[in-house]
Amino acid sequence: MGNEQEDPRWLDLTPFMVSDEERANNEDVYRKGCDDRCQLCGRPINPQSKSTGWIHLPTGQEAWPHGEDLPEWIEDMGVYPVGPRCKKKLPKEYIQ
Repeated sequence: MGNEQEDPRWLDLTPFMVSDEERANNEDVYRKGCDDRCQLCGRPINPQSKSTGWIHLPTGQEAWPHGEDLPEWIEDMGVYPVGPRCKKKLPKEYIQ
């Protein structure tokens, strides 16, 4: 992971994630029509909603700016949903 740390475009998501206890509580919540969970907090979300954001997580814990090409040595893990509350906390260049 040394190369990721050298590139300032990597965004560590740890400060944006909720505690393990809060995540466990959120994962116990059920909402009709919400068949996915926020990557950062675990709340149920509807991935079809316009308020749902998508974050590019090539490494699983660090985000890459939306629309930018990844370095060739990175295997792309894809995009993941982020709920409206968490979406507001993230820098706009990382949200699709």
